[in-house]
Amino acid sequence: MRSKRYHFNGGDDDANNATVKLASILFDQYSLHGTRDDLSANDIMTIIAACLRHSAAELTASRRTFNDPLLAEAIRVLVPVIHDSPSRPLIDFLTLLSQKKEALPNTSQLNIYSPLSQLSSSILSTLSTTITPTSNNNHMKDITLALKAMARLDWYSTRCITSMVDALMTTRLTSSSMEYVGDLMQSLRVLRVHDTPLLQRVVTWYKWMLRQSYGDTTTTTTNSSSSSRARPYPPEIRAHLAAFALPIAELGYTSSSLIDIVEGALLLQEEGNSHPSDPKLLISFLYILSRQGQEAFTRASFIQGVKRLASTPEEALQSLSAADWIKAFQVHLAPAIEGPPHIKRELVHDADIKKFIEDNASFSWYSAQEKSRTQFLHSDTYHALRHTIEDDLGWPLYTANQSGEVYHTEFISDNTTSSPSIGSSVPSSDRRTAIVCIKPSDELRYYRASIGGSVVSDSGGPGGEMGEYKSTRVMIGSSLVKVRHLISLGWKVVPVWLSEWSDMKSDKDRAEYLIQQSTRGYALGPTPDDDGAHDEY
Repeated sequence: MRSKRYHFNGGDDDANNATVKLASILFDQYSLHGTRDDLSANDIMTIIAACLRHSAAELTASRRTFNDPLLAEAIRVLVPVIHDSPSRPLIDFLTLLSQKKEALPNTSQLNIYSPLSQLSSSILSTLSTTITPTSNNNHMKDITLALKAMARLDWYSTRCITSMVDALMTTRLTSSSMEYVGDLMQSLRVLRVHDTPLLQRVVTWYKWMLRQSYGDTTTTTTNSSSSSRARPYPPEIRAHLAAFALPIAELGYTSSSLIDIVEGALLLQEEGNSHPSDPKLLISFLYILSRQGQEAFTRASFIQGVKRLASTPEEALQSLSAADWIKAFQVHLAPAIEGPPHIKRELVHDADIKKFIEDNASFSWYSAQEKSRTQFLHSDTYHALRHTIEDDLGWPLYTANQSGEVYHTEFISDNTTSSPSIGSSVPSSDRRTAIVCIKPSDELRYYRASIGGSVVSDSGGPGGEMGEYKSTRVMIGSSLVKVRHLISLGWKVVPVWLSEWSDMKSDKDRAEYLIQQSTRGYALGPTPDDDGAHDEY
């Protein structure tokens, strides 16, 4: 039975002395300080923490080989007993590991039996059993910290994510939860986790919180005498809302409630103040709405917001980055492709708005497309795709000089040549084909569309499998918008999932994959959330 416990609440000297004692136990079976059986999981985690607090030079030197003998031995001893650790100390330890990420090798590049890979697997397995819907001590803060650390380390487990998401569905949301929902949503985006019931619950709660504090923005009218006029959001709330809603939109989540929340931030301006103090926030809100499709384009907030942006004084635009202008271009592009005719007339063909976008945003957008094209042409993926398309399949596709094209596409068909060999539904002279590569960061690892529904995941084991390329995958992010827009413009889009393509080992596998992709249907992102029945919190 373990009888000794080492706690380190004192200064550095106390911690160092305790670590020396613990290290002597690890390496000396005749140690005067005890045996390995005397060590708890928390004791061993303390040793690892001490190792990770070494000088930067020592960490850099050991990063690639991870051969610090004390560290490696501590991990080997910790793995079998880590299941004894409660969730909170384990989350603290995981957070420390994420803060020392530079000192750790990437687990995806390690053998699955390496100490760090074993540690990663053990931590996630333990969290999946300690954080569950039936646990009595679930707190949004703790789960968010765990997900944030996992996102920083890029550690993923379907079983662990499922357990945490289910726990979040039962965790009580209070006013203090506002402090963590931004980090929670950003962590889900990095981890590529889309759980529609969870997103719906959090968005509905967020909308309710804003309504309680500032009034119902959905009843706000342009009539200044309206008795139901809501109060404007303070700058800090607007910034918090942008950080909260942006990753949700990039996860492909669409709902009327999310539109209502963002619309409120655009409509509620101080009387007499025709411009927001921060045009970066205005662009962010318009960008979020542009991801929501036609319902958002017809909202007064979107129309007024675009016009307000186009009339922003020049001096207020100086702080905007290239990334901001790329978003601004997408705000203009989305209604141009997907908007109804009257919106196109009001926003897209308006001379002042067109000039504003051309003068400020076009260069950043087209530079980004050319950069993507250049990177692709210098990649191994380009050479492998070209060999398969030209030599193995003989498809009449090519990489053209696409300067001035609104989107970079990897391969396209000629606009005058039909290509029946590419697939039964592929191109006649009026329907061209584009092959678009979907990068891993724009592919969901985890997707659940409804409560009790099946989980679609790209990792094997319990909780669902994505399987090989015969299964349906879910695209998000900029890739989703690109594919949706190209289809709206009349293209037949053949998606190549780079996570699958990189696993192809032979010319035959790659050729068969492209043939199947050219004839198979696919979903354009997650299913839209029909949240009309869940408008009240």
